[in-house]
Amino acid sequence: MPNITKKLNNRVELWGMVDFTNELCEQDRKEEKIKNMFVQILPNYSASDKETPITEKEEIVIKLRCRKLSIPAPKKDMFFIMEGLKYEVLSFIPDFHNKEFWEFKCKVVME
Repeated sequence: MPNITKKLNNRVELWGMVDFTNELCEQDRKEEKIKNMFVQILPNYSASDKETPITEKEEIVIKLRCRKLSIPAPKKDMFFIMEGLKYEVLSFIPDFHNKEFWEFKCKVVME
């Protein structure tokens, strides 16, 4: 099996929704940084231009690969932050070949 460690060369922050008790003693959820980690960006790039009368948006979809041990229980409400951009998780699947990685399909909207 090839050494994947050399390919995990992009530093990202993993964020997600965490439960907390607010000032009214109610259970609530908020975005919070979970950890720093390294991922591999896979060459699955797509973009679509959507023109509106006010702004022009570009939606970029990429795939990120990370070790399963880095994220034992991924959730759809997680997202990655890389170089100041928020990459929302669209879907994730395990790597069925090696069973050691997660592949996340993510999108970022650039305005």
